Amino acid sequence: QVEARTNSFSVLLKSAQENLVSLQQEAEKMTKQGRKVFKSLEEDMVEANAHIAKLENDLNQSLKETEAVKARYAADKARYRELKGLTAKNN
Repeated sequence: QVEARTNSFSVLLKSAQENLVSLQQEAEKMTKQGRKVFKSLEEDMVEANAHIAKLENDLNQSLKETEAVKARYAADKARYRELKGLTAKNN
């Protein structure tokens, strides 16, 4: 479940980044044509940057959670082996 959330954040982040690139290209095109960039376009770019920052933060949190789950699993597995008297060679 944690990995699924991480994958979801990755997909959302990629989509948000592509959206920002599209907005930036549109603004650049307007500038090259000597037109003023629309205020709404500038606002959209600010919002897109904020959304990307949030998704990056969420993704990093999810990655930390994934590592914590893996560490807990490894500790539980080691403890189980210890209690059962198993070694790495015995599996």
